[in-house]
Amino acid sequence: MTTTLLAAPLVIPESLRRNIAYFRGDAADAWLADALDLAQRLADSWHVAPETILEGGAMSLCMLCRLEDGSAAVLKIPESRGAGTAESSALQMWSKSAPDVLATDQRSGAFLMEFITATGTQPNEEDIAGLLDRLHVPTTPRLHPLDDVLQARIGAAAARFTGLAPETGALQDAAAVIAALQRTAQPTTVHGDFQAKNVIHTATGALAIDPLPAAGDPYSDLGLWIGTGSGGPRSAAIWHYSEAAADPRRLLAWAWALTVLEFRHGRGRRDAREFIEGNRHIAADFGARDSPVRALAA
Repeated sequence: MTTTLLAAPLVIPESLRRNIAYFRGDAADAWLADALDLAQRLADSWHVAPETILEGGAMSLCMLCRLEDGSAAVLKIPESRGAGTAESSALQMWSKSAPDVLATDQRSGAFLMEFITATGTQPNEEDIAGLLDRLHVPTTPRLHPLDDVLQARIGAAAARFTGLAPETGALQDAAAVIAALQRTAQPTTVHGDFQAKNVIHTATGALAIDPLPAAGDPYSDLGLWIGTGSGGPRSAAIWHYSEAAADPRRLLAWAWALTVLEFRHGRGRRDAREFIEGNRHIAADFGARDSPVRALAA
């Protein structure tokens, strides 16, 4: 079968264009044009029918497609060959805890995966704990260290906090805490971006999508889940998850540091600020400084 690619024009959503421009600057339009061309060529090669370009991508282009049997799939053009190869390999390794990978392109790192239908409900604490248990498998030599992902987060936070003394001070402490945690980690395979937007609750359980797979401390994934507010109010979430944690102090340290890195002046800032201030002893506990961090702006 030869797919008719241009039955309807494929439009790049403005939200995706803005996101790509944030990372690629003036090169964004050229990258999007090349990515769209590659997606269309791969769709033809893999005998899938393109339907639309999905919104919300941060560094990649995702195209919703139809397989020959009518089921939905997603064709993903990654930011780089390495990133795409790492992601598709992780999804395949995680098997039924992630979307099935249907095809891969070794030259570009692009891949085709099943489209996951969400239930519309949020996973509970047991769903999340069970999913993380399945994701945290032994590392492989091909995985990058988690520090690569963390340094990017620290850099993004530093850019947001420019000119804000309390936030910059807290960030310095958080970076020191993360460095201490990294030195004493017992690495497993980690998701690397484990937050609500990357977990889909299905009729058969929670599945992980859009990983930044790495070798790192398994507590970092749950720490990010709590730090981004994905698990609800942070103090309640840390209390619940600490009950089952082998090292609750380590989990709290990751959650505290990543709450600092993800802090934004906007929705949810009060809960984040209260969690940071209420646990500021973490900085001293992990050797970041002798005195607690200064209070963040209200």
